[in-house]
Amino acid sequence: MNKVYIRCRFTLVELLIVVGIIAVLAGLVLPAVIGGIQQGRITQAKSDLAAIMMALKGVEGTYGKMVKSPYEFGKSGSNVTADDNKVIKLGGLTAGNKTAYNGLIATLTATKKGVSVWNINTRKIKFLEPKPNFNPGENYDDAVNTPHLWCDPWGNPYVILINVDGNDEITIPSNAHSKKIAAKAAGYSLGPNGTDNYGDNIDVCSDSSHKLHDDIATWNN
Repeated sequence: MNKVYIRCRFTLVELLIVVGIIAVLAGLVLPAVIGGIQQGRITQAKSDLAAIMMALKGVEGTYGKMVKSPYEFGKSGSNVTADDNKVIKLGGLTAGNKTAYNGLIATLTATKKGVSVWNINTRKIKFLEPKPNFNPGENYDDAVNTPHLWCDPWGNPYVILINVDGNDEITIPSNAHSKKIAAKAAGYSLGPNGTDNYGDNIDVCSDSSHKLHDDIATWNN
């Protein structure tokens, strides 16, 4: 009877060929996967910003204004920066602005223990759904809640701009533009690079010096 031998080992050349094929396939597939994940995050940021803008409109429609008093902002020692006391800026990378942004979100989500300066939502209406696992019974910046804040997909607070002088006008903060938009509120995400480019995005700016700017702004959606 003839014996049949089955080879159970690969030669070095065969292994190198297989590894090479896998490397080529990975090189073709990975960029598409990474690009898809990034695009999904951008879409999520746009959706979040739209939800926050809708919540602010709900506050205005219910109470006649978006904030309790414009005179509480833009003053010396305030947690919020302002442009001539007309437009307040919440969120982003500045510590005080982050605190004010957290207070705003606490008010919009009807958190039981928010920041007192934002107590315009006296009826505790939930204009904005809390993020999953957020405990509205605790302080918004409590340790149990900090992992579940309303941050962009890259982990930074959104930047919210609110006109507090009663006009429907906001100057775009981007250094590449000086135009104004007709709105009482606007916002943007710092984008994938996590740097505040003041709402500027290379996709809508022809200036090559801003080629790394990747903010996602409501006025560009």
